[in-house]
Amino acid sequence: MDKVKGILIKISDSIQTEQIILNGLYEKLVSHHFNYIDHPLLASKNLEYITEYLKDFSKDKTETFCFSKKSGKKGMSTRYLIENLDPRSKNSLLAILDKDTDDVLGVLVFNYVQRSSIDYAYDNSLYISAFCTNQQMQRPGIGKLLLTSIIKATTELGVIDNIFLEAATKDSEGFYEKFKFKPTGKIEDKMKEYQYQIKPYATASHAPYATAATAHTKPATAAPYATAAPYASPYGGKRTIRRKKSKKMKKRHSRKKRKLY
Repeated sequence: MDKVKGILIKISDSIQTEQIILNGLYEKLVSHHFNYIDHPLLASKNLEYITEYLKDFSKDKTETFCFSKKSGKKGMSTRYLIENLDPRSKNSLLAILDKDTDDVLGVLVFNYVQRSSIDYAYDNSLYISAFCTNQQMQRPGIGKLLLTSIIKATTELGVIDNIFLEAATKDSEGFYEKFKFKPTGKIEDKMKEYQYQIKPYATASHAPYATAATAHTKPATAAPYATAAPYASPYGGKRTIRRKKSKKMKKRHSRKKRKLY
């Protein structure tokens, strides 16, 4: 981070419960040398600068921010990257810039999902919606710095279960696997989904059959003949006890009669 600077921008507010988790994550990212721009006016100006910077690269279709025909490097669509910076997206932005020239060297856009409307597996997870480095001004380690920073901060926070992202090319797939991201098997629009698991699925919310199993299991105290067990053991059953008791009562009754007469 000697010749570069990292900035963190909250693009827009999330719902209150999600924002609490994000605020904790922001604190961890600040400890990893990212400057959190929390002033609304400054955040808006920085976001506008980065967006316009990306748009300038998009004018040339052969040489964009995420794609370089000269070097043979391929990445996601720069247009898609810009769309994720929309103020209505409820995303957060990590960016690395050159300290001297303010050139944008790398961008990572993420959001936090507390309760997914798609699949329970995405609950309490961080989703990297866009991630790309500047292919026109390549600096070694920029992508690694962005990815390791978000992984370390999320792991240190200790409350988020997973990190999800999608890879567009085979080159990027190998890159993510180096950081212990594993394919989930889901492929949509030629994008392969990857998962970095922080916590195992031990909670009931992440184990769909856990609650059903416990619901159908009868507790030991609910056994219908549990109280009859002490009587059943020595005499062989409850009805046997009643028969023996009745015989004794008959003998006692006959003895009383003999004494009276």
